Amino acid sequence: MQYIYNLGLGLDQFINCLLLGDPDESISGRTGRAALSGRPKWWVPYLHVFIDRLVHLLVGQSDHCINSVEPEEIPYSKELWRWIKD
Repeated sequence: MQYIYNLGLGLDQFINCLLLGDPDESISGRTGRAALSGRPKWWVPYLHVFIDRLVHLLVGQSDHCINSVEPEEIPYSKELWRWIKD
């Protein structure tokens, strides 16, 4: 089971890299961080709801995006395409 989790996390971080994000951050964490900022780009809330519902359906976890934010890592400097309004 750990192997499948590791593959999923690696794929998630790879897709985030393709979307010009920090290579050490997941799409869920990036979405949650943008939502918590209080000024996300217009489409982030839709992505937030989609990811949260999908994860809830698959594994039963609530508030996945918010729980995925790692407060000790604020990768603004490594993010080439910000999901937060300037």
